[in-house]
Amino acid sequence: MAVLNRNYFDPHAVSDADVKKINSVLTVLGGVVVHDTGVVY
Repeated sequence: MAVLNRNYFDPHAVSDADVKKINSVLTVLGGVVVHDTGVVY
């Protein structure tokens, strides 16, 4: 599972040009956190 910093699925929230700026703030693989920026509490 990946938690992104922007709502990729809402075309009103992210313009085509801003898609390149989307980052993962949390990534969980097999129940293990493999990436965490500390943004999600």
